[in-house]
Amino acid sequence: QCEGGGGSAGGSWICVGRSDGVVVCVEGRMGSVLNTWKAHDDSVVQIYCINANQVVTVGKDKRAILWDLRGGGVDGGVMKMSSIVDLPMRGPGMTMNSVAMRTFNRKEGGKASNILYTVSGHKAAAAAIQPPGSPEFKVKPRNFCDPGGQKVQKKKLCARSMVLLPMRNLMILGCEDGELKACV
Repeated sequence: QCEGGGGSAGGSWICVGRSDGVVVCVEGRMGSVLNTWKAHDDSVVQIYCINANQVVTVGKDKRAILWDLRGGGVDGGVMKMSSIVDLPMRGPGMTMNSVAMRTFNRKEGGKASNILYTVSGHKAAAAAIQPPGSPEFKVKPRNFCDPGGQKVQKKKLCARSMVLLPMRNLMILGCEDGELKACV
C-alpha cells in the first residue's frame, strides 16, 4: 500500500513509500525502477527531496532519515547519510499531514537548512536535517503551551495535522475535535 511520496525538483525521479517501510524510486518519464530499499521498520509517511541526489524519508517508526540516491551503500544501493529519532507519535499517530519540512536559506551564500516539523497529539518537535555523517540525532518532543505559557495537557489538545504558513512561521493545527488552532 502506497503511503507517502516525493519527487526530484526536475522530475527526473519519483520516490514512493510503502506501508511495509520500503521506498521505491522510479525514473520520472518511463517509470522504470531505479532503486528499492528498506527505509523504515514501519510505514513511510512522507518523503522530501533535498536536492537531485538526496531525499529525507519519515516513517511511523519515529525516524527521519537522509538518503543519498547515488549509491555507496552496503550492496551498492542508496546510502543512509544521517537520521533523526524519537519524533512524536502520540494520540492519532504520525501521518503525512502531521509532518512538514521547510528550507531556510542563510544570508551571504551560506548553506540552506532543512527543518523538519512534526506534531502528534499534544506534542511537537522541530529538528534540522543533520549533515551527512552526523551521529544519530535524538529529538525531545515538547508540549504545546497556552497563551499564558503553561503546558497544554493531553486531554486539551490532540493535533492530527498541520500546515506551516510562511509568515512568521505560523503553524495551523487541525485537531481531533474539528477545531483549528494557530501556533507561533
